[in-house]
Amino acid sequence: MSSDFSLQPKARVKVQGKADIVILCDSTGSMSPTRDGLLRNLNTFLESLGKTQTKSQAPLDWRIRFNIFRDIDVDAEAMDFSGNWMTKEEEIKNVIQSKFIPDGGGDEPESTLDAILKAVIETDWGESRTRVLIVFTDATTKPLSSDPARGVHRIAQEILSKRVYTFLFAPKDPQYEELAKIATRAGKARMDYDSSISFGAGLADIDWKGILTKVGKTVSMDSISGPEKS
Repeated sequence: MSSDFSLQPKARVKVQGKADIVILCDSTGSMSPTRDGLLRNLNTFLESLGKTQTKSQAPLDWRIRFNIFRDIDVDAEAMDFSGNWMTKEEEIKNVIQSKFIPDGGGDEPESTLDAILKAVIETDWGESRTRVLIVFTDATTKPLSSDPARGVHRIAQEILSKRVYTFLFAPKDPQYEELAKIATRAGKARMDYDSSISFGAGLADIDWKGILTKVGKTVSMDSISGPEKS
């Protein structure tokens, strides 16, 4: 008795990570180098998001929002969080070009903590998606306007409860340092704080390609396992 069938190995189902990414930029007068750096290296960032790190990984399913902030005590239009999720490079570039107009702000500090809190709690994060916030500023921060005494603790609590992995590129500042320190759960930091940024230089002296590649790879890898449970 013969058999006319053969056993075929089952194709492995590739794991696809999903991520919601909010890019939040200080848009005060000194920040033109950041605008230029993002526009020049956006493709590098998106490519690093799409690269698979293992054979069992499918390209990341990502979507991006772009928001800006200034100084709520000085600027009439201190924050712009308008717009929808984007999935195409050209659309993202157009939004950066139209929305990111470096102007105003007065003297530092700026309203970074207010902007971070607004991004964390008001973004319509998707279910079952890794949540990522990337913040760029060349200024120190004012205390949180709604809770100056305990603002850092409130923001850390929201970052942890909403499971938002936050990358902060900013100068040295005690409030940033405290936020990065306490935004931790079970020994795992939810904030990556790069304090090497120079004051008032618009992040002109950083390696944009290297930084965006590193962030993209980190997001891609962390998204494979899915969003962290609260």
